[in-house]
Amino acid sequence: MRYIGPVRVAGPRLHRLVVVVAAFALFGCEFVASVRTPPPNAGVPTASAEVVALAGPDLVVLEGAAVTLSGLGSRALIGTPTLSWSQTAGPPAALSNPSSSTPTFTAPFAPARLVFSLTAAVDDEHDADEVVVDVVRTGPLPRPLVQIAPPDVVARADEPVSVRFPWRGRGAPAVRPRCALRDATTVDVGADDVVVQLRPADLPCAIVVDDAPSSDGGGDLHANRIAIVVWPDDVALPEPTRASTRAIVDPGDVVDIAAPGALVGAVDGSPLSFTTSASGTSFVAPRHVGPLLLVAERRAGGVSGGTVAVALAVRAGDGNSAPEIALVDDLVVRPGARFRIIARTTDPDDDALTLVQRQVLGDEARVDVVGSDARIAPEAPGTLLFHVVADDGVVESAPVAVRVVVDTAAENRAPELVLPASIAVVPGEHVVLDASSARDPDTGEVAAFRIQQQADDAVIVLPSPIDEARAEFVAPGAGVALHFLVSAYDDGGLGVTVPVTVFVESAGPFVDVARGADDGDGTADRPFATIAAALATAARHRFPAIRLAEGVQAAFDGALPDGLGLVGGHRFDGAGYVDDGPSSTVPLGVDGLAVTGGDVRRVTLSGGALHAVRSVSVVDSNVGGGIRLAPGARLAVVDTVVADGIFGVRAAISLERSTVAGGVDVEDTSVECSASTLDGAPGLRARGGDVFVTASEVRSSVRGIEFADASAVVHARVTVDGAGAGADVAGIVVDGGVVTLDDATVAVTGAGVAAGIAVDDEAVVDGVIDVTVLAPAARGVTGGMIHLVDSVVAVEGDEVTGVDVVEARLERTRVSATGARATALRATRGEAQASVLRATPPAADTSDTVDVVAAVVGDVSLRHVTFLAPTAVRAVGGLPVLRNAAVVANVAFDGVVDAGVVGVVGAAFDPAACPRCIAAAPGAVDATGHLAPDSALGPANPLVDVGDLDDAVAVDIDGDTVPVGAGPDVGADERSAP
Repeated sequence: MRYIGPVRVAGPRLHRLVVVVAAFALFGCEFVASVRTPPPNAGVPTASAEVVALAGPDLVVLEGAAVTLSGLGSRALIGTPTLSWSQTAGPPAALSNPSSSTPTFTAPFAPARLVFSLTAAVDDEHDADEVVVDVVRTGPLPRPLVQIAPPDVVARADEPVSVRFPWRGRGAPAVRPRCALRDATTVDVGADDVVVQLRPADLPCAIVVDDAPSSDGGGDLHANRIAIVVWPDDVALPEPTRASTRAIVDPGDVVDIAAPGALVGAVDGSPLSFTTSASGTSFVAPRHVGPLLLVAERRAGGVSGGTVAVALAVRAGDGNSAPEIALVDDLVVRPGARFRIIARTTDPDDDALTLVQRQVLGDEARVDVVGSDARIAPEAPGTLLFHVVADDGVVESAPVAVRVVVDTAAENRAPELVLPASIAVVPGEHVVLDASSARDPDTGEVAAFRIQQQADDAVIVLPSPIDEARAEFVAPGAGVALHFLVSAYDDGGLGVTVPVTVFVESAGPFVDVARGADDGDGTADRPFATIAAALATAARHRFPAIRLAEGVQAAFDGALPDGLGLVGGHRFDGAGYVDDGPSSTVPLGVDGLAVTGGDVRRVTLSGGALHAVRSVSVVDSNVGGGIRLAPGARLAVVDTVVADGIFGVRAAISLERSTVAGGVDVEDTSVECSASTLDGAPGLRARGGDVFVTASEVRSSVRGIEFADASAVVHARVTVDGAGAGADVAGIVVDGGVVTLDDATVAVTGAGVAAGIAVDDEAVVDGVIDVTVLAPAARGVTGGMIHLVDSVVAVEGDEVTGVDVVEARLERTRVSATGARATALRATRGEAQASVLRATPPAADTSDTVDVVAAVVGDVSLRHVTFLAPTAVRAVGGLPVLRNAAVVANVAFDGVVDAGVVGVVGAAFDPAACPRCIAAAPGAVDATGHLAPDSALGPANPLVDVGDLDDAVAVDIDGDTVPVGAGPDVGADERSAP
């Protein structure tokens, strides 16, 4: 997204200054991706003071895809801007409605770069923006980096404005003011955030912050560009945006997003169709696996209630994995010819796959016969484009684009057939010669086959030629060679013939160190003595695995070849796998056993390391020296114990019912961990990649889980026992990325400073979260921004804080802090609603040094919150707002507080200082924060049905709808009434 002119700057005004993030400008885009962009223009013209055009981020789309542009982020100071789209570069594309906010077009069927310009205008004021659409040949498509929006900021014209927001870009943040300034813009880039300071000469004002390429070629485009706009003082700001949903869904599920009044869109390019209702937004989960990132925003005119990112993951279904499809070759056919698109598909579960062909461009190629996958080319020459996916009945693979060229002058080419020159079998083995992999480069299908044996063979198993794609027979006795000619022909009579020799010998996959002989043939009666002796025979016969008898196998100086695995109750002597031992000759210099594309089942590797070179499955095994993954490897670990950890770079790991004693440490890796135990320092470290942890245990003595720029969903119990560590300990550390904690439990014990969840960057934390921290200096949740829903946070120690963040969003959350110096909530900005904040000193501590307060906050809205503490609210650096709150404290609040209806329980207060406070006798709120029934108080509870309807929350902390009686109750819960 690049801003362009021309624009006109309006005169100075006094307005409200509101920070709005343009992530919502992505709504409606079918595909969105990170793309490399040149450095922003230093001479970007200033924007109009009345209107701002936002054309959304640059896109990457598949050939022939239906693309939706989005100008939904455009806004005007007064009124709704008129939008106009035009194309300025690339192959011409017909926009469906150039004056709408979301025009669509069909991408061309060749790689290209298209540039579109958006002009937003109100009266004689106008502004322009550009969006670049890159068209690529095949998927999967990359997703953008996305960051959480900064908060709203209010200021006057000519006053300094400071905006702080998290930053995880690879390049340097480029800040471009689009208005006249009194002073130069100041940008301070910290370790995990950026602070922009500027002083607009005129209001309104707009700035754009995006990722500029660094000297090493970095600089991925971020999905959010930050626009600061201004709204008149007499226009009320909308309610802050709220949005939450379950973290894991299945394809086809109806997903409900609790975001009343908010606009919801997908920022990772997923083509989702949203349905809006009074309670929120819903959509049907797509038929492809992976993370989905949504953004919700509540807007009134040009003013935003802020954006909220919602992360969830689509899984493949119970016990299912997504299929994959290889790149499909293009075809060249004559007009009216019959053709078939044939793709090489794979499925980890060996499910039956359906090849789905969707024609997206060109004259229609009709289906030859109903139910057939063959088609008839149109009579007119041209190019047809298909999007092809493999479907296992639950989910689809990533799409692949296939061209079919219809040409009257197309030359006929012979079919292509690849078969092994020789095959080794054992006597009595069922042998199949299969030519069905033959393909015709013209039509995609082969018309005829022939398989025949040479007449001079000593033993004849095929007396006559077979005009089929497959020939089957039983291998004769050992010591013979059978010679075959396998042929494939197209409909024009051209053919290809491949000779295949079948050798019959006595051989087997058995290895037995106790009974094996140097001249063994691997049969049950004459097993091999060592794996090294079995390798050549196993590879020649394409055995899926070498079968090991009980015993201790010495190290061997080779790696298992591609596709060969190990099966048996065998134990490898780890002493053989030392730095100067035979393992030094193993490829890639690995200390241990290298496996390429094979299974390891019921094997114990004692002391040595297992190196997964390509695609490896480890089942019911013990690996003593850890597992190391080669780049691009795929590792599945089931019912296995792994010592010394799992380490991988740009790989894929699946853990199921396994124990990893050394932890998992990966980079740019897809990790799926279910019903497993991770124990290390840390238990799990992920730098980049997509991580899904479900129903698992993570244990550590230092860090349970560390995320850096990762997309993660965690449904697990994290336990950190750092009592003897003597250093900072934490349950979950988030340094960038988007992390969803769904039904997660975090328990941390420390001897010094300890944190349950430490957020150094942005994070989305939803679901039922239970955090417990026991340490002298305990922090339940700490960092930049946090969003807790239906959660429990409890800390205990000396100097403790339950939630200590810059920006807090608490919904239906209980926070408890116990200590001589204890604070339940500390936040600069944000909101807490339908929550209980409890701070108590140690039971035996009666000294004057006790300092216990429920909330130390700045500009924080506290609605339907119950405070249980000697001091309820202490104002620091801001103006806290209390609405429908219940305070159980000796003093109601300390400092300046903008209070609505507040129930003060068991304490005197100054009516002049709090004219809307309501006195209540002790016992009106019980020890858990609930309102006591009238029968327990004698007279009616004065805190029932006295709150402001305008400030009422939708549901209380127990999930009851508000209000039950005539009005909302005061405090965190809504007491049931007759």
